[in-house]
Amino acid sequence: MIHTCRKMSLPSEVQSIREVDKFVEELCGEFNVPDSKCGEIRVAVKEATTNAVYHGYTIGRARLFFVEFEFAEDSILKFVITDTGKGFDHENIPDPSDSSNLKKDTGRGVFLMKKLADRCTFNKGGSEVVLEFELGGS
Repeated sequence: MIHTCRKMSLPSEVQSIREVDKFVEELCGEFNVPDSKCGEIRVAVKEATTNAVYHGYTIGRARLFFVEFEFAEDSILKFVITDTGKGFDHENIPDPSDSSNLKKDTGRGVFLMKKLADRCTFNKGGSEVVLEFELGGS
């Protein structure tokens, strides 16, 4: 059963990344998420929203992305970030830890999302990412 569900529709602008980060920080406080776990959640969600803003739109369509938050009684925080783009092949992206990629300024977002979230799932051809974080206990 879901306790809380919130949805946001945001323009694909840098300011929206900060807005989502502030929203996540407030949720961490509301649900008494430990600081270390809150940091992991904030980084993973920020990477997902950054990807949505910079890569997730199709020319000719509204430059929007959507964030949905759910908190269920099984103590799982779930974020669904969806953009209006065509998606990407999340299975075949360069490994950011490979020596040839270490000095690149980009390319670590998906890696970080997968490492920091308890579950990271890509849907809709990569235009939607679901990040789940287990808080344990009730």
